[in-house]
Amino acid sequence: MNVTRIKNGRCKKRHQAGAAYVELWVNNTKFLKGMRNAQRRVQDFGANLLKVGASVTAAGAAITGVITKALSHFASVGDELDKMSQRTGVAAGGTCRTWFRRRAIRH
Repeated sequence: MNVTRIKNGRCKKRHQAGAAYVELWVNNTKFLKGMRNAQRRVQDFGANLLKVGASVTAAGAAITGVITKALSHFASVGDELDKMSQRTGVAAGGTCRTWFRRRAIRH
């Protein structure tokens, strides 16, 4: 059996005996369009995750800053109460009440 194939504008002849010759053409434009759409959706999802991550990081930094400032203030107050207690010889509980009264009058 002679098979004539056209490739790149040229005819090729083959002689095949006892064999089947099948050529399959596939239109994959819908598949490729779906794949591009899926790729775009995954990229958008990743971009949104980055935005959420940045927001969480910013919130964490803000909370850490507030907690650090509060701890610094508490340490400062504790140090002041300890020094007042050492100067007066009164226990820290008593100096604490005095300190709060003094702060209330000042502010």
